[in-house]
Amino acid sequence: MGTSQSKYTDSELADLATLPEFELSPGEKRAVTRWKKRMVKENTPVIAKPVERALAESKTDVSVEPERALETAKELTWYGEQWPNGAEIPLAEHGGKFYREARALREFAGRVARIDKGLTRQQAVKVRLRVIKGEFAAFKPAHTFDARLLVENGSYSVLVKYVGGAK
Repeated sequence: MGTSQSKYTDSELADLATLPEFELSPGEKRAVTRWKKRMVKENTPVIAKPVERALAESKTDVSVEPERALETAKELTWYGEQWPNGAEIPLAEHGGKFYREARALREFAGRVARIDKGLTRQQAVKVRLRVIKGEFAAFKPAHTFDARLLVENGSYSVLVKYVGGAK
C-alpha cells in the first residue's frame, strides 16, 4: 500500500482545523484528523499562528509557567471570545437530573424527601453514593446532602436530606 497525497495543503488544513467540526464535511474531518496526527509525529505546532495571535491579544497572565502554558495553548483549538455556532449547554433548560428536587431540599433544609423510587438495590446504592459525593451537579458541593435507602414492596427508594453547606 502506498501513501496517498492529500488534496489539501498544510495551510488549508490549518485553516480547516480552526473551523467548528460541524461545519466540516466527513472528508475534511478525516483530512484534518490525519494532518493533526502527522503534525504531532513531526513535533510541529498544529495551529501556531492563531495561538500566538490569541496569546498576544489575551489579557491573561501566563507568566507563572510561560513555556508550559504556550505548549498547552498550541495544542488547543481556539475559537476567540465568542462561542461557535452549535455550542450548547446540555440539559440547560432544567439544570440536569434531580435539579428541582435538590433546590426544594435546600429550601426546606432538615427535611427528608424521596427523590427516586422503583430501583434495584444496586441502582439505589449508586444514586445514594452519587448524591453524597456531589457527583450529580444538583447536589454539589460534596457532603452537603445525606442519603439513605428505603425498601418498599421489594423495590428501593432513595431518601435525601440537605444537611448544610453553601446554598
